[in-house]
Amino acid sequence: MTKEDVMQFPLYAGGTLCVLYGLIKYLGKEVVNPLLLSYMAVGGSVSIKSLLLSTGATLMEDLDAKVLFHLKIGFMEIDTDITVLDIISLLISFAMVGFYILTKSWIYNNILASLLSVNAV
Repeated sequence: MTKEDVMQFPLYAGGTLCVLYGLIKYLGKEVVNPLLLSYMAVGGSVSIKSLLLSTGATLMEDLDAKVLFHLKIGFMEIDTDITVLDIISLLISFAMVGFYILTKSWIYNNILASLLSVNAV
C-alpha cells in the first residue's frame, strides 16, 4: 500500500458514508438494505473461495483452474477470469445471505460481516 492510498482512504470512507446517508434519506432503507446485502454476498464469495482453497483439496484447485469466461469492465477496472470455483463460492454466499434474510439472526449477521471484513483486510 502506497502513501497515496493511505491518504485517500479517509476521503473514500467519508464519501461512502455520505452516499449511504443520501441513499437511505432519499430512497429509504427498504431499497438500500437489499443493495447492501447483495454487496455482502459478492464480497463474501471471495472469502468463501479463499477458505475453500485453503483446505488444500486438489478438487478445489482443479475447480479454480477451469476458466468459464473472462470478465472485463473498463470503468470499474475489473479484468479477471471467472472460474467454476468462483460461481460455486458466489452461490454459497448468496445462500448464506438468503438464510440471513429468512432468519434475521444477529449471530449470522456477524458471521457474514466477519467474512466480508476478512476479505477487505
